[in-house]
Amino acid sequence: MTENKKQAMFSFFEEKIADCKKRMNELFADERSDEANFEKIRVSVYEIFKTILAVAVKSAKDDSVGIQQFFFMKVEQIPANWKEAYNIANQHEDSERMHIERIKLETSDEIRNMFTKIWGEIK
Repeated sequence: MTENKKQAMFSFFEEKIADCKKRMNELFADERSDEANFEKIRVSVYEIFKTILAVAVKSAKDDSVGIQQFFFMKVEQIPANWKEAYNIANQHEDSERMHIERIKLETSDEIRNMFTKIWGEIK
C-alpha cells in the first residue's frame, strides 16, 4: 500500500513539473517572460517537495506513518518562511514579491492537499 502511495505522489510531481515546464516554454516563446518565470517558480516548489518526499521515503523506509509525519512537518515548516516573506512584502507594498510568495504558497497548498488525498490525514 505504501508503494502505491509513493508512486501516486511521485507521478503527481512529475506531471505537474512537466506541465509547468511546457507552459513556461510556451510563455517564453510568446515573449511573456514574467509569466514564464512564475511557472519556473512553480516548478521549483514541486521539485523541492518531490525531493522532500524522496528523503522521507529513504529515511523512513516503508514506514507509511513515518513518511507521512516527515512530509507533513516539512509541508508546514517551509511555507511558514514564505508566509513571513509575503507579510514583509505586503508591509513594503512590493506587489511583485507578494505575487511570487503567493505562487509558492498556493503551490504548496496544492501539494499538501494532494498528499492528504493520497496518504490521508496525519495520525
